[in-house]
Amino acid sequence: MAKTRPKRTAPQQGERTKQSGTTENLWWTLLERGIDYVDDLGTVTLSAMSIVTVLGLFGLTHGTIIDPWVSLLRRWLGLGAVLIPLILAAGAVALVRHRQGTGLGMNWSRVIALEICIVGGLGLLSVLDGMRLPRAELGYGGGLIGWGVSILIEDLLGPILRTMLLAAILLIFGIYGLQGVWGSLKHGLEYLRRKEPR
Repeated sequence: MAKTRPKRTAPQQGERTKQSGTTENLWWTLLERGIDYVDDLGTVTLSAMSIVTVLGLFGLTHGTIIDPWVSLLRRWLGLGAVLIPLILAAGAVALVRHRQGTGLGMNWSRVIALEICIVGGLGLLSVLDGMRLPRAELGYGGGLIGWGVSILIEDLLGPILRTMLLAAILLIFGIYGLQGVWGSLKHGLEYLRRKEPR
């Protein structure tokens, strides 16, 4: 004789709230535990993106995601696309340092100065490449961003002043912005030297 399952009755009102409270507590517990690992997940993601982007830029890897990504970077940034893996790696380092409880110790005005330096550098790369739009679209020089910045400044100031201004932007903002980077690197090297076993 086959066993029959006991019929399950619908939960009463008090049982329903108890079950939903348990489910709600489970979700909150999972969310709280997941938040602890967001920095780790971000670090791994940014590091992987940085490595894969470098490999894609040098033509060492291909795929349905990496090929359009590399094409996008080259088209818009030209030779400046090589900076993207460095920026992604810097983000990963920032997350690691945040997880350890130490900050980067970098001034935001220096970060903005580096961004202005990069835009000026893209414009100067386009000038050195001959300011041809078809070449910029193919990813030469400073890409479309560099070409756009250069053409805008050229329309306002003319070609000679444009080149001088872009070179000055690259030099002045680069020196100011990189002082913070060199300071952070120097601080990091001193920290590693203190940690060495003697």
